[in-house]
Amino acid sequence: MAGRAEPFEVFFKRMYEPLLAFAMFWCGDYHDADDAVDTVMAAMCERWGEIRNPAAYARRAVPRTIIKIRRDRGDHRFVTVPPDRLPELGDLVPDVDRITGDQWVEELLGTLPPMQYAVDAAREAARSRLEGSELDRRYQRAMRRAAGDTRRPGGAGRPLEELAGIWEAATVDLAGDAEQLLCLLLPVTRLSEFRPAPPIEPQRLAAILLDHYVASGDGDTVDSYAVSAALSLATLEFVSTSGVQRPDLRERASARLTAALTGLVHGFRVTEFDADSPAGRALLATVNQQMRPERQVIAELRETLGGSGPEADLFECGWAPDLAATVAALDAIEDLLSERTRLLGLLDEEQQRLSQALQLYAERTRTYWTVVATFGTGRWPLEDVPWRSSGGESGYLTLLVASIAMKGLAYGPGLVRVGRVLTELARAGDYGPLLLQRTAELAGLVDDAYERDRLLATVDELWNRLPAEASWRETARVVRALVALASVLGWPPPRGTLLAARAADLLNEAEQLYDRELAMGSGPLRQDQLQVLGATLSRARAVLRDRPGAATALAADALRRLDALAAEREAGRTTK
Repeated sequence: MAGRAEPFEVFFKRMYEPLLAFAMFWCGDYHDADDAVDTVMAAMCERWGEIRNPAAYARRAVPRTIIKIRRDRGDHRFVTVPPDRLPELGDLVPDVDRITGDQWVEELLGTLPPMQYAVDAAREAARSRLEGSELDRRYQRAMRRAAGDTRRPGGAGRPLEELAGIWEAATVDLAGDAEQLLCLLLPVTRLSEFRPAPPIEPQRLAAILLDHYVASGDGDTVDSYAVSAALSLATLEFVSTSGVQRPDLRERASARLTAALTGLVHGFRVTEFDADSPAGRALLATVNQQMRPERQVIAELRETLGGSGPEADLFECGWAPDLAATVAALDAIEDLLSERTRLLGLLDEEQQRLSQALQLYAERTRTYWTVVATFGTGRWPLEDVPWRSSGGESGYLTLLVASIAMKGLAYGPGLVRVGRVLTELARAGDYGPLLLQRTAELAGLVDDAYERDRLLATVDELWNRLPAEASWRETARVVRALVALASVLGWPPPRGTLLAARAADLLNEAEQLYDRELAMGSGPLRQDQLQVLGATLSRARAVLRDRPGAATALAADALRRLDALAAEREAGRTTK
């Protein structure tokens, strides 16, 4: 393996940038280009000893991979320039198999003078993405992807330890702040494996919570209602699961929850506006990525979203006064509607009625923003960073819209695209704990090993950029992110397609050879050996779906032992 890895590393670092520039020029989208080059490089790493001309293989594989990526998500855009103006590689460079690296890219793209601006842009974009140690990081990522290894170094990879540190800081001065109390309750109610240090006796924590409810008011904004709802639910869960007999605390928390839910119900708004209003112009400029006639876009939006009022062209829904309040409300409602809340029976009859109304509002809001964020074919409005509104444009608005859309998308390719937007935001600016929280949560939603690894690597980067000091409000988001990470890292490893295919091939070959050995017949000793091999292969088949790496190791061991049996049999024939 060592002899093969060094030449691949040299190839990778020489060709990655020119391949990325070519892919960006060919498809016009950085995310698709980056994904295609990563996929091709990982595949080449796995088959390095079998590829005779790596440069030619990569140049052919990248466009095919881009097409597959887009076809899988229902996007049929293949190139950004007219097909009749995009020559074949062989026509452009006669010695295409001889030329490698930057020389190939310069000769290839230099033959397209009418599009020189696109060439320069693609080169510069690729170069800017690979500054510093980024190329080394991508090489290590390709190696891990080829090997099916999704482990990450340090950083937020130890969520329980980090939560213990936050817990210790929160217990130093318990002032009764709602977000501070959430930092204590969320880990102990969501993670059974969390062991706080120093521990707080349940009775003492119950007394601190009761003091908070006695001393604090209900609040009068959507943000305050959302925090109050989250803390009240966590309190009720704590009382239900800790064995603390405090009916007074349960009564106070339940009353506060009812008030918070009532406030959230009253805070929901549907705002209608015309297409020529500032809000209408901003919305159409955002969603009309293909520059279609406005009336056609409006009609499609109204049909998809169920229309607005009889006079207004368009509408927007959510919680007042802005998108940030809408995101806060949706987070609280997600806790309210969770299976955990239902199984513990935390809600009384009135709260169940309020939760049903909030569920309808949340579904309508999530549907609206998901449709708007992913409207049209091809490039999504969400991917056109920054997001534009009548009040301006910013990457933070993109993050807020992504926070809603990621919960409204139920299929893998869509979640992957949201993940790339979050990764782009992480590279472009500092969006604090909210981006950390959303990236960690999204890592738990995607089902692709490589994409999850990419998101977890972004989480590590964001973690290392967190400020040393933060408000309890910001710390509560960090705690939510760490709780999500602890859950993700505790799940079975996601299935990597490359490794799964390799495991299946090895297992099929081993089972075929095993059947051949059984058919050959043998003495008692060989029968015992074959019985052990049969158990090994059965175990490999059982874990193939969820643990392809383990299946690969078991199949490889079985193949080695089957080869030894075959060699013994052939040696016996030669002796005779």
